[in-house]
Amino acid sequence: MESVNKSIVWELLLPPSAGMLRAPKIFREDCKLDFSNSIQHLHNQVRGLTPFPGAFFEIRQEDGTVFPVKVFKTAMEPAGTVLSHEIIIADKNSIKVSAADGFLHLLELQLPGKKRMSAADLLRGFQFDANWSVV
Repeated sequence: MESVNKSIVWELLLPPSAGMLRAPKIFREDCKLDFSNSIQHLHNQVRGLTPFPGAFFEIRQEDGTVFPVKVFKTAMEPAGTVLSHEIIIADKNSIKVSAADGFLHLLELQLPGKKRMSAADLLRGFQFDANWSVV
């Protein structure tokens, strides 16, 4: 019985055989959201990268400064063909960004130097400018 247990442990410690592949390494470029993709792709990318390493996108302010925004939770809103991509629409309780085939609602996000929070909480103390764009 002891030899059977040792063989099972030994099999678990062996490296994968030639037929098995390891998952590819995730780089920073893999975590950046590209809003020219479909909302389903973006939603799945956020889900797959949460909580670590985390999906993000960058916002360019009017003066040219760029800052990253981490995204932790999203929802999809299909809208057919959206003519202009990467427009941020923020009202009192929600933030949405246009993508290839609809809008991606950003439900939980994190600004640099801040804690993770819901979009409604973020919008209570932070105002998005209409002239900002998604990089």
